[in-house]
Amino acid sequence: MKTQNQLSLFSPSVNTEEKKEIIILLSPPDEVKADLRRLKYEAARYAGNFEGMHSEAYISLFKFNTNNFESFKKYIPFLENHLLQFDKGIKVKISGIHFHHHFNNKNTIQAKIKEVNDVSALQQSILRFYNQQNFGFQPKIALATTYFESQFKRIWQILEAKNYRKTFTCNQLVILERNFGSNKKFNLLAEIQLSS
Repeated sequence: MKTQNQLSLFSPSVNTEEKKEIIILLSPPDEVKADLRRLKYEAARYAGNFEGMHSEAYISLFKFNTNNFESFKKYIPFLENHLLQFDKGIKVKISGIHFHHHFNNKNTIQAKIKEVNDVSALQQSILRFYNQQNFGFQPKIALATTYFESQFKRIWQILEAKNYRKTFTCNQLVILERNFGSNKKFNLLAEIQLSS
C-alpha cells in the first residue's frame, strides 16, 4: 500500500503529459571526475574523439521513462527527506576498467564499481520510495562508447593500462531529464545533498 509520499511512476497518467526520460546518478567528488576526465582525454589523443569524451563522470543508478513528470517533480522534496538515512554519504570503490560488448557493434568502456553494498542500499531505498520492484541496473561509470572495433581497441589499450583504482565517498545525488526519444542532452532537474 502506498503512503502519501510514494509515487507509482508507471501508472497511467491522469493527464496528457509528454513522456520523459529520467536518469538518477551519484556524483563522485571533483577529484575523481578530474582523474577520469584526464584518462578520457588521453585516450582521445591516441584514438580520436568518441562518444562520452566530454561527459561528466557519474555513477548511473536508474534510467526510466514516466508519463507522470509533474508528479515526479513534486515528490522530489519527499525523496530528499527519505534519503536522510544516508547522511554519511555513499562509499564507492573503483577497481580498474572493464568493457561491455553490445549486439550492434557498440562497445562501452566503464570504470568498474566494486564493493557496492552502500550503492545497492541506496538503490533499494529509492525503489521502495517509488513503490517499484526494479527499474535500476548495475552501478557503473561509462567512460567511452564507440561503434568501431579498431577505435575501441585503441581506447581500451590506453584505459586498461592505467588500471585506475580509487575509494571515495559520494555526497550528492543528481536527477536529469529530457523528452522521451530526444537526442538532446539531458537537463538538470535536481541535486540532492546526502551529506555535507
